[in-house]
Amino acid sequence: MSKQSELGKWGEVMATNFFEKNGFTIEANNYRWRKKEIDLIVSSDREIIFVEVKTRTVGILSAPEDALTKAKQKHLVAAANAYIEENNTDKEARFDVITIWSNGTEHKLKHIPNAFGPRW
Repeated sequence: MSKQSELGKWGEVMATNFFEKNGFTIEANNYRWRKKEIDLIVSSDREIIFVEVKTRTVGILSAPEDALTKAKQKHLVAAANAYIEENNTDKEARFDVITIWSNGTEHKLKHIPNAFGPRW
């Protein structure tokens, strides 16, 4: 596994731990629909949350959330719709982003609720 893949998996574990500690139920990790993937799906009593996790090391100039392009958002919305249909959920849906900066010994996790949404 490449260093970048290892960093990404580590970030997803950090995000999972964050949501568990805050009382959310983990619905799925790395949900795949066609060629699209959602990093993390969590829920509460009222909401289902589709989470994109962006992990970067210190020294990279762009912010992690800058990697969430409009095309990526469109793919996430399509995959989320498929998940909702497959699981017949009627909860309110939202899209969150977790960004994580790491320098190898320390990290900073930032949760961005309602980071984006479908444009109806």
